[in-house]
Amino acid sequence: MRGNEILKSALVLLDTSGMESGIKESIPNIALGAINDIGSDLFGDFKAERLFDEIPLKKSELSAFVYGVAMVLSAAFGLVEKNRYLTECYNKRRAAIKCKIERVKNRVPFVLGETV
Repeated sequence: MRGNEILKSALVLLDTSGMESGIKESIPNIALGAINDIGSDLFGDFKAERLFDEIPLKKSELSAFVYGVAMVLSAAFGLVEKNRYLTECYNKRRAAIKCKIERVKNRVPFVLGETV
């Protein structure tokens, strides 16, 4: 998915219909920084040069990325209530990505009769 497509999805979450035109005009300038911030947070070493760069995301990562970009934009524009909601949504999705567990093992932590 490209950065501009992620931005469009993030703007849907922000509901930019009621925003002043000055704020809307500044969105592209802030968007690339937001994409790079969220990419770095999720994946470590991440750098997009332009909004139209392809960003290789798994389906499970896409939702977190979109919510993260919307979260950064809402903070930049001072949308406090939306930022609280988006931060909560992003953190839940981020945790799901960061906690990749290969396999759940059911084990007893010690053998009965042994001292711990």
